Amino acid sequence: MNKSFLARSLHKWFGLIVGLQVLIWLATGLYMVVLDLDFIHGDPLVRNMLQTVTVPGSSRVSVAALRAQYTDATDIGLRPVMGTSFFTVTTPENRYLINPQSAQVISPLDEEFASKIAVFHFNGEASIREARLITSDPPREIGPRRLPLWRIDFNDRYSTSFYIDPYTGALVTRRHQYWRVFDFFFMLHIMDYAGRQNFNNILIIVVALIAIWLGLSGFILLFGSFKRRDFNFLKLLRMRDEVLVTLIDPAVSTPQQVRLQQGGNLFLSLAANNITLPSNCGGGGSCGLCLVQMESSELS
Repeated sequence: MNKSFLARSLHKWFGLIVGLQVLIWLATGLYMVVLDLDFIHGDPLVRNMLQTVTVPGSSRVSVAALRAQYTDATDIGLRPVMGTSFFTVTTPENRYLINPQSAQVISPLDEEFASKIAVFHFNGEASIREARLITSDPPREIGPRRLPLWRIDFNDRYSTSFYIDPYTGALVTRRHQYWRVFDFFFMLHIMDYAGRQNFNNILIIVVALIAIWLGLSGFILLFGSFKRRDFNFLKLLRMRDEVLVTLIDPAVSTPQQVRLQQGGNLFLSLAANNITLPSNCGGGGSCGLCLVQMESSELS
């Protein structure tokens, strides 16, 4: 097989593959830059994220009592849930949310309580379509977050989902259909079809190296890809600034035509084209050995 043919074939097929990926990069990149990133993160869909923590005035629970009850506690604190501060206790094995007024452990939260928290944080009027507790096989959209989590789906036009921690009452994250499309396009853009996070995966590195090879090989193949006739358009561009000169010699039966650059000296321009006229004046127009006839109405 001819080496040139092999090189052109490889260049063609690799160019097709990389060209399709470049098209995907352009399309997915356009989607990701057109949409507002804060909207993709779901910021306009949430409210009441900043809540004030207050120490319960008439609490039936104290930090000392909690330390005595949970001797293996690694953290004891307060966190607001729907405007009310609750005690939180974290142990190596579990997490607890405690009502300071009743001293009752209310975690893990049931569906009703989790739904109320979701509505409290949802910046919209849509009703809840579904609520379910995820204990295993988490959806890819929540990543490596700790389970279990309540998923609360709303009936809004964005198909919004809130994820509530049943042990702390916290809104862990939110997702909607535009985020899901963004995530899919992001996967196509970085070519990480498994984790959708790794910018340095081997696939995108290989495609980048092939693209560099295409550029270099294309530059080399460029010199052998053009014929002389491919540059005829340059002659057409040059002819716009040229004039047609007809030379009539009494000793020659067929007139000769030649194109010369506009604005140049006729005698010297002919000499530059290997046409030497007999002359005593060197083109000064005084010896009378040649006759020039101008055929144009635009001559001054």
